[in-house]
Amino acid sequence: MLRSERIGDNPRVVRRSRRADQAIRRLDLTVGYPTDWPHDDPEFPGVKILVDGHDLLTWAGSHGPYRGPWPPALLEDESPLLPVGRPRRVSLYSEGTMEPDEGNITAVVAAAKQHVIWSDFRECPADTAVDASGMEFGLLPPGCSPVSVPDLVFDRDQYLAEVLRVIAERDWESDRWRTARLLDEYLGQAIRDRGGLADETLYPYRAEPADTDGTGFLVTLWDQLIPRHGAVLALSTGPGTPEQRAQSMTAELMALAPDEWPVVRRMDRA
Repeated sequence: MLRSERIGDNPRVVRRSRRADQAIRRLDLTVGYPTDWPHDDPEFPGVKILVDGHDLLTWAGSHGPYRGPWPPALLEDESPLLPVGRPRRVSLYSEGTMEPDEGNITAVVAAAKQHVIWSDFRECPADTAVDASGMEFGLLPPGCSPVSVPDLVFDRDQYLAEVLRVIAERDWESDRWRTARLLDEYLGQAIRDRGGLADETLYPYRAEPADTDGTGFLVTLWDQLIPRHGAVLALSTGPGTPEQRAQSMTAELMALAPDEWPVVRRMDRA
C-alpha cells in the first residue's frame, strides 16, 4: 500500500509516496568530540546525531568527515530541530572549517500527523544560510548538492522527547564537560612547561568524559610533527570542583614518566 503526506502548508513540499510500513527511525542525540577528525584541533565538542544507533552523517557528502555543531547552536531552547508550523531546512553537520564556503549537511525538518520527517538532504555552503546563526537555509537553496541520505521518518513522540531531553539536560554545560575542557587546558600547558619529555611532541588534542558520573576522562594526544601518531590516556579523579579535579589529574600525570602514562590505545601513522 502506498500513501503520501503533505508536509506543512507549503504546496511545494510534499512527502513522496512511500510504503505504509516504512521503518520508523529512532533519534538519539549526544554530545562529544568527533571520533575520526583529521583537522589540527576540533576546538569544541559537537552534537552527535544517531539514527537507530548509527551516525549517518559523518560521511554523508563528498567533503567528509563532517561533524555536529557546537551544542547550543542546535540544541538551544528554540532548537531548529523542533518542528514548527512550516518546514525548514536545518544544518545538521558541517565540515567544521569555519570558512564561508564550508559544506553543511542540511535536511528539511517537518512534522506530519504522527511523525517528524527529515527529507531532501543536501550539502549547502555556509554563506547561503538565511538566518544569523547559520543554522537555517532556504527550502530550495541555490548552490546546494543532493547527498545520499534517505528520507528519515521518526515517531513524533519519541523524537520530541529526545530533543527536549537534551535541551533540558544541557550536558555541554555540566561539570564533567567543564572538567574536561579545563583538563585539556591545564595538561597542555603543563606538558609545554615541563619540556624534555620522551614524547615531547605529543600534546593534548581533546579531553572528554569517559563515563556519566564524571569520574573518568579520556585524553587524546597527537604528535605535532607526525600526522596520525598519538595516544589515548585514561585518567580518573575524585570529588571537587571542575578546577580542582582538572588540576589533580594534571598533577598526577605530570608526576609520572611518559613511559608510565596510563595509555589505553596508541595510534600510529599508516
